[in-house]
Amino acid sequence: TYVHLENWLWVPEGQWHTVQASATVGGTTVTVTAEPSKIEWVMGDGHTKVCRNAGRPWMQGMTDAARTSCGYAYNTISVKDRAGAYDPDGRFGVTAQFFYEVRWSCTGACTAPGGDLGEYFGPLSPVAELEVRQRQTVVTQ
Repeated sequence: TYVHLENWLWVPEGQWHTVQASATVGGTTVTVTAEPSKIEWVMGDGHTKVCRNAGRPWMQGMTDAARTSCGYAYNTISVKDRAGAYDPDGRFGVTAQFFYEVRWSCTGACTAPGGDLGEYFGPLSPVAELEVRQRQTVVTQ
């Protein structure tokens, strides 16, 4: 990618879904429900982008008018050496992590009907390495 160019961030729609599990003992059933609340994208440059939905997939052929609900633009190139030159082996390590709002409910012989357990995070994605370059233009008359 390039400096100041918006990068679309998304996960497949099927990954943004509610997870539910129940356990029954005797006549009592407890159900725990985890609903996605956000994805935190750690961009590798010291910044984190928080998205509150799966994002919109970018597809080849979209026009420049296409927009996403979750994007990020880098302000610097991946790595510079002491002389300020670009290091082609430099990369930003990008990771993503789901967060879930978790609640529980109970039916049968319960001391309470349910409640909120708060926000919990899911597993961290593998690192995806991203090279960020800078485009230069020259104007001649």
